[in-house]
Amino acid sequence: MRKLALIALLLLATTATAQRRRTVARPEPPDVPAQWLAQNAWPLTGTEPTAANQDLAPLRLLVGDATTVGLGDATHGTHEFMTVKLRLIQYLVRELGFEAVGLEAPFPTFNRLNEYVVHGTGKPRDLLARAGRLGYSFWDTEEFLQVVEWLRAYNAGRGDRPPVEVFGFDSFEEAAAASNLIAYLTPLDSTAAQEATRIYGTCQAQHPVSSDCTTRMRRIHDQLAARRADLVPRTSARAFDDALQNARIAGSVFDHNLGAADTKHLRDRIMSINVRWAKNHRGTNRKVVLWGHQEHIGRTVVQLDGSIPMGQTLSEALGNDYVAIGTCSLNGSFEQYLWSQQQKAFTRVVHPFRPATDDSYETYFRTAGKPVLLIPMRGTLPEWLRGPRPLRVASTYPSAQGADWVVIEALPEKLDATIYIEETTPLRRLDHTPASRTRPRSEW
Repeated sequence: MRKLALIALLLLATTATAQRRRTVARPEPPDVPAQWLAQNAWPLTGTEPTAANQDLAPLRLLVGDATTVGLGDATHGTHEFMTVKLRLIQYLVRELGFEAVGLEAPFPTFNRLNEYVVHGTGKPRDLLARAGRLGYSFWDTEEFLQVVEWLRAYNAGRGDRPPVEVFGFDSFEEAAAASNLIAYLTPLDSTAAQEATRIYGTCQAQHPVSSDCTTRMRRIHDQLAARRADLVPRTSARAFDDALQNARIAGSVFDHNLGAADTKHLRDRIMSINVRWAKNHRGTNRKVVLWGHQEHIGRTVVQLDGSIPMGQTLSEALGNDYVAIGTCSLNGSFEQYLWSQQQKAFTRVVHPFRPATDDSYETYFRTAGKPVLLIPMRGTLPEWLRGPRPLRVASTYPSAQGADWVVIEALPEKLDATIYIEETTPLRRLDHTPASRTRPRSEW
């Protein structure tokens, strides 16, 4: 009987303990994000380039065997986003063997910039000023000139390693592309050069471009492509391939894989085609770094206009061979540009970020207590990271939503990792007087 009574008491005690445990159970504590980040994220020593890069070693694990790495800017006007990109490029080039850097920039101008990066010919400041006049003001900066000069210094001392090249993968600067193509054709076939001059002169002035002009510009491209066996021996494979790429850019209103109903997605689709072209024509191992706005680099549909981003198209084509790394900031300010119709020029303006909400990604990342943090977003993730939740982004030019706007999305669906920077500052313009600028045709 004593044994039975003891067993009964033990059962009662166990039941009471279980009830107490159920009673005191609480929801996920507020410091869980900090705990997850402490276990899974990687603090970086800073955003400015240094000789040491041991803190970037997790990139080797993150990138793995992928040959295409996208680096996204939450704004195109942030100093620290630029300088940390240089750090990443340095590691990807020196440690992982990447041989080409593609930029959200026009192909013709950045093809000339590549001559400086590889051979030291040309004036990079003048070329960056030209990019600024075309609406790519974020490249006309001290921060990006530092990137260009590092690439040039690397190539000058690379030894027997292949040079690192740069290229523009955007779909604009059609007139310069047409001029480059005509310059290639003129000594080879003056009749074809004159016909191309006539067609481009008529068709590139049209807005919108007629279907007849679309057909004629496509024909220039296709006729040139058919002459490869004839023209390569008379020039070179590189010169011919670049001329053919100029023909695509010169007639960028067309695309072989798109119909008229897809015009909203045309720019990003053409950019993805240009990237895949560059993987075969820049560098020797198809390993390329891409640098553009996060809304182009990411995989999710752009919430501002519903367009399909380049990153989604690349991800569909390349699968795990494409890795996307973004950026975000908690506090600080960034540069944008306003178009002055009276001055026919862009005016630089600096805006602060709107305050982050309590449920935003940036606020959760802050709990780690680290000023710069590389956050992986693969595998099994906690609910707070899976989202969706708010994130702030901004374009180069203020939109109807204001200087910056808040998107609500699941960040791990967009990116494989992001770099969180607690405090950021605006870009620093290069010290030269800007000339008259052409009104931009790019949204980001």
